[in-house]
Amino acid sequence: MLHDHRGAWVEETFILRQIVESGFLNSQEAYRLKNMARIRNRVAHTYRRLDPEELKAYGSEAALSKDLALKLIEEARKRSVDPPKPLRL
Repeated sequence: MLHDHRGAWVEETFILRQIVESGFLNSQEAYRLKNMARIRNRVAHTYRRLDPEELKAYGSEAALSKDLALKLIEEARKRSVDPPKPLRL
């Protein structure tokens, strides 16, 4: 992936901007989505160094993200941007 001069993911920023501009999420929801991606990466790559309080906080944040996920699913269905049935591989 590409990085800008601050080390932020350029592609991540582009995707989030597109999500907001297309009306899938508002800017606050996009920020939460970005935060969830960071939490996922931290848990996936540094889980052995996380203390129980950090894991508990991440779990609480993940539980709150259910509404955000449901909103994304609903918007994708309304706009017919996801396949109507599961893909067969």
